[in-house]
Amino acid sequence: RLQFIHEDDGLEALRQATVDEHPGMFNVAGDGIILLTQAARRAGRPTVSLPASSAGLVGAIIRRLGLADFSPEQVRFLTYGRGVDTTRMRTVFGFTPQHTTPETFDAFVRARRLNRMMPPERVEAVEDQLVSLLTGRGVVNG
Repeated sequence: RLQFIHEDDGLEALRQATVDEHPGMFNVAGDGIILLTQAARRAGRPTVSLPASSAGLVGAIIRRLGLADFSPEQVRFLTYGRGVDTTRMRTVFGFTPQHTTPETFDAFVRARRLNRMMPPERVEAVEDQLVSLLTGRGVVNG
């Protein structure tokens, strides 16, 4: 579970916090959540679902291969995600973001041209191949 705030909304929340009286702390995020797998697909990246019990082992292998350097805390975050309650942002702070979490992530992907990495049908083919390799069932053509 991932939540995002659009840069325009984040700046507006900071502006309001600076110029108005808002005692306390507030969670600020756009409506909705997206899952890590949804984010990867939106960015044209293949994914492979693994049991949570194997996340540490797979993370260690990825670190040893030099493909990424995820700390145990980052692995837990990517495995389970987080969401924040934004009720006080709306009711007490009086702020409503103009962009949802999915809209914000899609804008991020477009701005960085990440969705051009791989078309959805190719992502699915690569995912099938990865699953086949990991489960020892051979390689799926695609």
